[in-house]
Amino acid sequence: MKRLILAIIFLFGSVCHSFAAVGDAVADCQSIATTAVLTMQPGSGIEWIVHNVWFNDNIEIRRFDGTDTWALQLLGPDFQPFTAHLTNTSYMTVQNLAGGNRVICYDGIVSKQ
Repeated sequence: MKRLILAIIFLFGSVCHSFAAVGDAVADCQSIATTAVLTMQPGSGIEWIVHNVWFNDNIEIRRFDGTDTWALQLLGPDFQPFTAHLTNTSYMTVQNLAGGNRVICYDGIVSKQ
């Protein structure tokens, strides 16, 4: 079931960002190179509520609010359920801390359009 969900997010995740309305799913799933990041950042005037992050190796989740940065390191593989309210200026990144490309995914909903 987990692989099916990841496959759906991988196939349709990027498309959801362009056409999503309030209440619609927003998701992305990418192969991220070592030390590179997957950014969870809605466009200007749009807000998201992110519910889950999936990863298959060690990662660091960073939260930016325009002034300060908070970081949380997680050891994988796993998924991390949480709730994060994101805007264009208060967003998150997920950095791949492993050696080599790793798949990192997230999902949530659009809360303001």
